[in-house]
Amino acid sequence: MGVLHTLTTLWQNKRQNPQGNLEEARSQVETERKGNLAILSLSGAIISSIDEDDLKVALDQIVTDGIFRIVVNLERARWLNSSAFGILIAAQNQVRRQGGSVHLVRPNQRIISVFVTMRLEKLFNRYETLDEAIAGFDAA
Repeated sequence: MGVLHTLTTLWQNKRQNPQGNLEEARSQVETERKGNLAILSLSGAIISSIDEDDLKVALDQIVTDGIFRIVVNLERARWLNSSAFGILIAAQNQVRRQGGSVHLVRPNQRIISVFVTMRLEKLFNRYETLDEAIAGFDAA
């Protein structure tokens, strides 16, 4: 099992949940490395510059370490702002130049709709499970 590195934002903000109540939101970026593969798990909503910085720092460190096969697990992510989408797109372009790829796991319907609207659905392979995303590297 890889070393688990956790970058948790200290930034907390209030937002309205679907029931109209204010709730605290905290995003979290966790990175797990397994040999020449990295799994980046996002939870919460990536909506502030601090959240974006955590995502960018994690991806930059993975690439700096020479890992070009990246799985981004979005199962617990509620929302990504436009900058977070841009960070993922830049990471995909960067690792593809090195023969790698970024695979997405279980983005929710809101996130998928943005990918479709931006016509990015063909830029990323999407998978239902982490195991499928990992196996997808060997199938390519």
